[in-house]
Order: sequence, then C-alpha cells, then structure tokens
Amino acid sequence: MVVRDARESPGLSLEASITTAHLRRRLPVAAAAITAMSLSLLAAPAATSATAAPEPPAAVIAAGPMLSPGAEAREEKRASRAAARPAVAAPAARPVAKPVQRKARPAAKPKRTGKRATARTVERHTVKRKVVKTAARAKARKKVIRKAPAIRGGGAVVAYARAQLGKRYVFGQLDCSGLVLRAYKRVGVSLPHKAARQDEHGQRISRSQARPGDLVFWGGDDAYHVAVYIGGGRVIHAPGRGRHVQVSRLWGSHYFVRITH
Repeated sequence: MVVRDARESPGLSLEASITTAHLRRRLPVAAAAITAMSLSLLAAPAATSATAAPEPPAAVIAAGPMLSPGAEAREEKRASRAAARPAVAAPAARPVAKPVQRKARPAAKPKRTGKRATARTVERHTVKRKVVKTAARAKARKKVIRKAPAIRGGGAVVAYARAQLGKRYVFGQLDCSGLVLRAYKRVGVSLPHKAARQDEHGQRISRSQARPGDLVFWGGDDAYHVAVYIGGGRVIHAPGRGRHVQVSRLWGSHYFVRITH
C-alpha cells in the first residue's frame, strides 16, 4: 500500500488519515496472527524430523550397547570360562514315600447272651477254680514236711507187689499205676488209676523219711511213672509194654510220696 504525502495530493489527505487509523486498529490483530503462524511453522519441522527419524537396524538392537575394546575382551574371557565349566547335574529327585496303610482293626464280636453264654461262663469259671486248686495242691505237695505221718499197711503193700513179680505188663490193668492201685486196695485205700492223680493223695517226704510201702514218682507235677519203694534204694514197678513186673534200683530225677488219704 502506498501512502502519498498530503502536500503532494491535498485531495487525498482525508483518505490517508482514515487508512492510517484503520491500520493502527488492525495492527495488534495482525501481529498476533503472524506470531501464531511462525510458531506453527517452527513446530512442523521438529515433528517431521521426529516422525521421519530412521529406526536402528535389528542387529544393532540385538547386540546391545557398544562396548570399549577392553570391555569386549573381558566379556569374551567370561564367556570362555563359562563354556569350560562342566555342567552341574541337577540333584536327583527323592523318592516319594508311600503312605503306610494301617490295617483296620476287626470289629469286636458282640457278646453272646442267653443260656449258651451262661453255660460257657460257668464252665470257664469252673475250669479256673480247678486249675487254682490243682496248683495249690501241687505247691503243698512240693513242700517236704519235717515230720511225716505214719505209713498205713506198708508191709502189706510190699507183699502184694512182690507177689506180682514176673507177671506181664498189661496196659490199663497191670501197668505202673494199676500195680499201685491194687496194692493199696489190699489195705483199704482207694486210689485213681493214673500216676499224676495218685500223687495228689499223698504228701512229699524226703528220702531219709521214706519207708517200705511208700511211693516213688517220676515226672514232677505231671508224673508219668510210679513204683512201690521196698527200701535200700530199690523199687518194684511195671516198666512198660513187652516187659514184666520187676525190681529195679532208683534212677533219674524222682521224689517220694507217702499216701495219707
């Protein structure tokens, strides 16, 4: 825009004044627009450069940051040492212990009731009493009394036993306990036909107390053989099957019993 001097063009002085006033009013607005435009132009190249910057190659990214020659040498030594080390085997897994399976306890049997149960209980108690009595008797028999009771019919017992010498052994009749049973029956004493039970009818005595007619047993509490003592360390007895009633000397472990009832 050309502004002419008013002296050169007097007719235009009014127009020039109007134009100048108008410019003065519009100048701040134009300056602001120019400033905004310049700022947008300055920002555009920076954004363009940021978006257009080339990406580094994949090999450079994988290799990592650049190292100095000394650092590279140290890294190579570390890698060679790691490769030279033997591989450490992983520890073997411990075997898993099998759980212990406990056997279930059998269920308790229900108690029996009724007549049968009562009968069994009574029988059990009866057997127990018999065992206790037998044990008490055995204990009493083992105890040797200081003063032995008088023997009953010892001479008659020995005489009957001598009369049987030479007769053949017969089981259940003329066996060891059968000979004693018959001999004592002559003097009025009744004895059972079994050596262990005949022991229960007397009292133990020492050998020094023994007299002819006393009995000699072998086998302890459960005696298995019996004989009639005739004095001098000798007895009359029925030895066994296939043999005969005879006189023998004492042998083995034995004890003396005097019949009292």
